[in-house]
Amino acid sequence: MSIKINQVNVKDLGPISTFSHDFNLVNLVFGHNELGKTSLVEFIIKSLFRNPKNWDLRDFHGKGKVVVSGLSDSMEEFQPESPRKIESFWEELHFNFPQDFSKLLVVRAAEVALTQSKNGIDSVILKKYLSGTELLDQIVGKIPKTIQEATIENKVVVGAQRGDIKNIGDYEKKYSSFVGLEAKISEKLSEGELLNLRNSEKEIDQVLSEMESAKRFRAYEINEQIEAIDEEITTYPLEELDDTANKMSNWHQLENLVNDEKKQLGEAIQKCTHLDWLKKAKEMYEARQGRAVPKNYFYFLIIGGLLVATSIFSHFYLRNLLVSISTFALGILSIGYYVYALNKIISKKNDLDDIQGIEKAYEEKFNQNFHGLVDLNTQIEQIKPFYDIQKILEDSIQNKKRQLDDLGNDINRKIKTFYQKKFSLNQVEKIIQETKIYIKTLEGKKNKYCEERAVLQVEQEYYIDTKPDIAWDLQKYEDLSAMRDDVRQKIYLIEGEFSDLKQSARDIAGTDMSDDWENIIWSIQQQIVDTERDLNNIRSKCIAQIIINCVVKDLQTSEDQKIQEGLRSNEIVDCITKITKRYTDIEYQNGIIYLKDKFGSYPLNEMSTGAIEQIFLSLRMGFASKLTEDNNLFLILDDAFQYSDWDRRPRLVDLVFELAKDDWQIIYFTMDDHIRDLFKQKAKHLPKSDFDFIEIK
Repeated sequence: MSIKINQVNVKDLGPISTFSHDFNLVNLVFGHNELGKTSLVEFIIKSLFRNPKNWDLRDFHGKGKVVVSGLSDSMEEFQPESPRKIESFWEELHFNFPQDFSKLLVVRAAEVALTQSKNGIDSVILKKYLSGTELLDQIVGKIPKTIQEATIENKVVVGAQRGDIKNIGDYEKKYSSFVGLEAKISEKLSEGELLNLRNSEKEIDQVLSEMESAKRFRAYEINEQIEAIDEEITTYPLEELDDTANKMSNWHQLENLVNDEKKQLGEAIQKCTHLDWLKKAKEMYEARQGRAVPKNYFYFLIIGGLLVATSIFSHFYLRNLLVSISTFALGILSIGYYVYALNKIISKKNDLDDIQGIEKAYEEKFNQNFHGLVDLNTQIEQIKPFYDIQKILEDSIQNKKRQLDDLGNDINRKIKTFYQKKFSLNQVEKIIQETKIYIKTLEGKKNKYCEERAVLQVEQEYYIDTKPDIAWDLQKYEDLSAMRDDVRQKIYLIEGEFSDLKQSARDIAGTDMSDDWENIIWSIQQQIVDTERDLNNIRSKCIAQIIINCVVKDLQTSEDQKIQEGLRSNEIVDCITKITKRYTDIEYQNGIIYLKDKFGSYPLNEMSTGAIEQIFLSLRMGFASKLTEDNNLFLILDDAFQYSDWDRRPRLVDLVFELAKDDWQIIYFTMDDHIRDLFKQKAKHLPKSDFDFIEIK
């Protein structure tokens, strides 16, 4: 089956805005420098092959595709970003491809051989494309010569004392010195009391560490208590308490004023007790005192009786009506006047009795003799000012009582903000006093907590809220600290006796003279572990390299046979015969390729440049055909003949057209006018359908 590039379509590829072309069997793509020829070659490489990093390709941002036939029943399209490449189709058939398969089908300028060696081709390339075991040479190349010549005897690496083998000996000596030093130090330390002191120090440090945690927890507890006290203190209105105390003082002052005024009112009331009586007595005294006592007119009663008797006598005996009526009337008048006079006498007597009563009452009430209306007026004038005071005091007391009620209500409101029990105003001062005492108690507790917290000297960021198993005890902590200092002093004195041993540790293990024995032993043990690890690593590495070297050498012995068989395969021999028209066989001996014809065998490195170029192309095609199981492919030549001299160029162009006769597609990119003309001249002998000239402008 023939595999061909049928079409390439690109746009915005460097200087190329668009390019679209169907390719024939032989294709010459011509373009002067800086017109995009190289960009087009690199686009094809990135689209078709994996591992474009094997080429020194530039970054580009063009878009497009490459269409290939012969890989499957239909056309296959490839793009730079396509995950499937041309190798993917053969891998699905379980072909084994090298990573730089593209190097066989793409030849760029100045690549006249498959390698840079003077022979034109070497064993690395042959193994890469014929045996697939190039890795063996890479493995052996990484194994030092000293290791390749070494052996293993009784699990010991035996060889020249160079490189890693010498390092093994150095590590063994170093390991022995570390182990011996550790044993010596352990022996010395175990003989004295230093070990016991160290254990005691550790035990004390452990307890002190626990005590330190307890101290941090205690600091946390104290801080919580302080915050709780602060929060509780804020619930008591201190300013309100002082204000309430002042108002309570005002309330008491006002209450005392009310009591004083009540007392004064009582005295005024007592002074005014007889004022109403005095006013009434004065009024009565004045009324009774002005009346005169009438004389006794008893004879008017006798005369009237006689006149009435005379009238009766005249009427009945004298029958003198006029005299009878006249005398009767006079008698009645006389009797009436007597009655009037008698009534006056009786009334005056009552008045005298009233005046006497006033006099008696006055003497009883005021405990002094009564001298008449003057005394009554004098007493009234003396009592009247107290009556005025009484009225003033009564009004003042009522006003102050209202003030007391308002002040008491205000005090009750303030106290109820923090005191929920029932209380009376008489208890307010006690409540305020008790509250202030309680606040002072809280502040006292807070101060004690603050003092204790200050003694602990623990920053808040180091508080812990998990209660440890041990409680904080300052005295115990100080005792333990003193005990530890004493133990450390003893350790210091004993360690002074081990200065020589420390010197040895410094010389051998590189420790510091100021380090304690625990750190020195730890450092030595660490170096023993590190040295043992390094010794095992380098010993294992050498043993592994020796074993690998032996295995690889065995494999390499058979590799030469595989390369010889690969070179003599039909695909490679046929390509060489068709292209050179002379050589019929090829073989590989001791890293040198020999070509054979009917006259003899010739080393490749001694052939002419033209012959080497022919072998170069034939091997590329042979390797590709062998890898793809005898498929005819395409060759992309990017000015591959640019550096060939002008005498050899025509032969190389003839060689390209010879390849096309065997159904190999050729796509040659050039900017060389001479090579362009050679291709055009040679193409005159081909059908027009087999050759295409494409010029990039």
